[in-house]
Amino acid sequence: SCTAQGRKPVTSGTKAPAFKLSDFSGKVYTDKTFEGKVLFIDFWASWCPPCVASVPKVDELHRAYVDNPNVVVIGINLDTNTRQAERFINENEIPYIVLQGGNSSVGNDYGVRGIPTFLVINQSGVIEKRYTGFRPGYEQEWRTEIDRLLQ
Repeated sequence: SCTAQGRKPVTSGTKAPAFKLSDFSGKVYTDKTFEGKVLFIDFWASWCPPCVASVPKVDELHRAYVDNPNVVVIGINLDTNTRQAERFINENEIPYIVLQGGNSSVGNDYGVRGIPTFLVINQSGVIEKRYTGFRPGYEQEWRTEIDRLLQ
């Protein structure tokens, strides 16, 4: 994983911090937008090789739940160069919501120290699971965790 200085990680069992971020078309989303849903967040950047490697798996996850109104998969991009991030999103035809977080405190608020960082947040806005870095097999764990919360 690509590391950065952050505050202590926000751990499982704690309420996910509030956020207000826009996507690359300027549409604003907040944590409240996703209230009552299982939320999967991928914190990533276009300059981070493990992040880039994980994008197809996050895309697969998104497609697996695209018809389920109770699950939302989003990316929070941490590039400070938004043009570079937007180019990456367009070139890779990323279909899920990607929010601009590179010039905000969101990474720090969520205690992101290494990227990619993946979070599974339950319907009450509580962090259930946190994964730092990417390795093959994570996508199966993500699905297991999401399915458990949907039961």
